[in-house]
Amino acid sequence: MRLLNAITYEFQEFRQRSSRPPYAILSHRWFTSELTFTTLRPSELQGKDVRNPQIDKIRNTCRVAREDKLEWVWIDSCCINKDSSEELNRSINAMFKWYQEAAVCYTFLSDVLLLERHKTTAFKRESSEKDSEWFERGWTLQELLAPRAMKIFDANWLPMGTRAQLAPEIERVTGIEARFLDGSEEFRTASIATRLSWQARRRTTEEEDMAYSLLGVLGVSLVPLYGEGRQSFWRLQQELLKRYRDESIFAWIAPASRLP
Repeated sequence: MRLLNAITYEFQEFRQRSSRPPYAILSHRWFTSELTFTTLRPSELQGKDVRNPQIDKIRNTCRVAREDKLEWVWIDSCCINKDSSEELNRSINAMFKWYQEAAVCYTFLSDVLLLERHKTTAFKRESSEKDSEWFERGWTLQELLAPRAMKIFDANWLPMGTRAQLAPEIERVTGIEARFLDGSEEFRTASIATRLSWQARRRTTEEEDMAYSLLGVLGVSLVPLYGEGRQSFWRLQQELLKRYRDESIFAWIAPASRLP
């Protein structure tokens, strides 16, 4: 696992779980372009001259981590070397565990402004009655469910509350019962059909990610094969049958996945 130092903005590998320090993890919607493993420059982040949404997102993640006395952070957009197919495949299967083992998850809602007091609900987009796009994405389902602790921030990095505090509102948006969000009950006690239903209204850019983003939520593993299309859902169903012996999963129709 590769972590980013919240003080120096330097990467460091921690191959053994036993040597891994406590870390914060970020859940977010990607901007059109992001700083990546190959484009991140510590000197740019350390200085004050360069300002843009991508850099500010990393700086604020690290700032909040430091305030929480955490020296390390993990951000998917830059902590995975996506030029390495081996690393990407390994990360896809490990990602749920990484979110689960983080000291805290920071969820950044870049399209929500806390100070819009006319809003009737917490998660409405800026100047819109639609809920944050974060709730529409396939990968953010596991990022919502896996962490042991979550703090939610608006576009200006103002704290909105914790997942537990906002559980009733999250239930309204996602259909996931508050008891699975506030610590009252482990979400894996929900049936496979119920967990699959939580993904039904979500979307991913790549068709295959609708299946791959469910691996941790369903407790199975797959070797990602981008380009296989809907075959990924067939392979996911086969893994579920091996593990759960529940043929009702074939009644689930995978939603259309690719975003316009």
